[in-house]
Amino acid sequence: MGLGCEAPGTPDGAAYLACGGMHAVQVVRADVGCERRGRCARLLRVFLAKVVKSTAWLLASSVGDGIVVFTIAMWVPRALERRTLAALRRALRRSPAVDARFEFELLAPATRRLRDAVFPELFGTCVRRAHRTTRSLVDELRGLALRAAALGGGGGDDDDVGAALAGMFLC
Repeated sequence: MGLGCEAPGTPDGAAYLACGGMHAVQVVRADVGCERRGRCARLLRVFLAKVVKSTAWLLASSVGDGIVVFTIAMWVPRALERRTLAALRRALRRSPAVDARFEFELLAPATRRLRDAVFPELFGTCVRRAHRTTRSLVDELRGLALRAAALGGGGGDDDDVGAALAGMFLC
């Protein structure tokens, strides 16, 4: 099944559900770094960056309206500490709900062989792009929410969306 053009945010795959809608999945890998401090904020930014790109794709794609669930699945190189997981869960729960279709999954390779396959030796060593802050990602989400509302897909009051986005935070 074709999912539209290969643009940022295009799902890696989708399946039809019994209800007639589609469930799309976008998979990403994230380097959690060596230091525990800031790990939650880093992972939150990765999730938000994917939501921004995928929301833009949903708005631009003719297929986007048929997607009823959009899962962002993130591979991390190793299991996370309970404290980090709890903080990330809280952060995602309190994140601005621009689009209720999004859900999040964290995946950690169960074996060293799988970890080596998902995270090759040089993963994360390339030149990094410009750092995107949580605030800049929230601003992009705000713009996309306003665009969706203008296209008739909004359903909520712009002030409610703005208030929800204003409540964004770092872990």
